Amino acid sequence: MEKVNCDICNGNGADIFYKLQSPDFPEELFSLMKCKECGLLFINPRPGKEKIKKYYPDKEYYAYSQAENELQTQDKNKIEKLIDSLRRITVNEYYANKENLPVFIKLKTKFLAFFGKHRFGSAPRKLKVGSILDIGCGDGQFLSSLKELGWKVKGVEVNSYATKKARQRDLDVYNKNMLDINFEKERFNVVRLWSVLEHLHQPSRTLRKINQILEEDGFLIIQVPNFGSAARKIFKKKWSAFDAPRHLYSFNQKTLKKITEKNNFEVFKMYTMSVGTIEASLKFHHPIIKPFLFVFDMFLDIFNLGDCLVCYAKKK
Repeated sequence: MEKVNCDICNGNGADIFYKLQSPDFPEELFSLMKCKECGLLFINPRPGKEKIKKYYPDKEYYAYSQAENELQTQDKNKIEKLIDSLRRITVNEYYANKENLPVFIKLKTKFLAFFGKHRFGSAPRKLKVGSILDIGCGDGQFLSSLKELGWKVKGVEVNSYATKKARQRDLDVYNKNMLDINFEKERFNVVRLWSVLEHLHQPSRTLRKINQILEEDGFLIIQVPNFGSAARKIFKKKWSAFDAPRHLYSFNQKTLKKITEKNNFEVFKMYTMSVGTIEASLKFHHPIIKPFLFVFDMFLDIFNLGDCLVCYAKKK
C-alpha cells in the first residue's frame, strides 16, 4: 500500500469521506479521501501498481470481453439487440464521414443517435475522420468500429488477455502502461480516455503526455463516473461506480475540469450520460425494467445528474 498527495493541488490534507468495501474482496475496506484544498476524492492509502493487479480479473473484467459479447447475438433478447444497434448508429453519427449520405439517412441517424448518446456518448461535432489513440481500449470493440469507418486507429491496453483479443481483430495495440510508451514523433487527432482516468495511478502525468502527442487542433475525450450523480446520492457508499480499489479517483464536474485544465487543456464542453449504474447498484437485472431505467437515465442527463461525465477538451 502507498500513501499519496492530491493529484490536482499536491495537498496532503484530506478527510475521510467514505469507507468503501471492495466488491470482489468484501473483507477489505478502502478510505475515500476528500482533499481539503481542491475537493478531489481519491483512495488513500491505495494498492501500488503491482498490488492493484490482484483486483483485476484476467479475463472476466467487463472491458476485456465487449467484442465477444457483441458477437453472441443469438443469446440476446430483442431489447439487447436493439441496444447494440443503437450503439452502432451512435458511433456512426459522431465518427463517420456523412458528406455523401442521403439527407433522409442523415436525419434518421441523427434522430436515433440523440437517444444513443445518453448511453454510449457522443463526440465533438467538428470531429473529422483522422487518427485516434484509445487508451484502455479493452478488446478493441470501439477501435474496430472506427477502423471500418476509415479511421487510423491505435490502442493502449495494459491487460495482456484483452490486448490479445484486440490484436486478433487486426488492431495495433500497445500492451504497456501509457507512460512507458515512446511515441517519438507520432501525433493523433483524437485521444480517448473512456472509463480510464479514474483507474490511473498518475492521472495528471498521463494528461500531460497526452497533450504532447495530440495535434494542435486535436481533441481529448474523457469519460469518468460522476460523483455528483443522482445515483451516487441515492446509493451513497453502495454506488456501484465506486468500484474500490480499481477506481482510484472519483470526479465531479468541478474536479474533472480542474485536473484537465491544470494539465494544459481547455475544456469546451462537459455533459452527463448514464451507463446503468442504477441497475448495477440495485443488483437486479430484468429485461422488462431496462427500457424504464433507460428513459429515467435520459431524464437525469437532462438535469446533468447522469452517472458519468463526458468532457471534451483541446490543448492550450
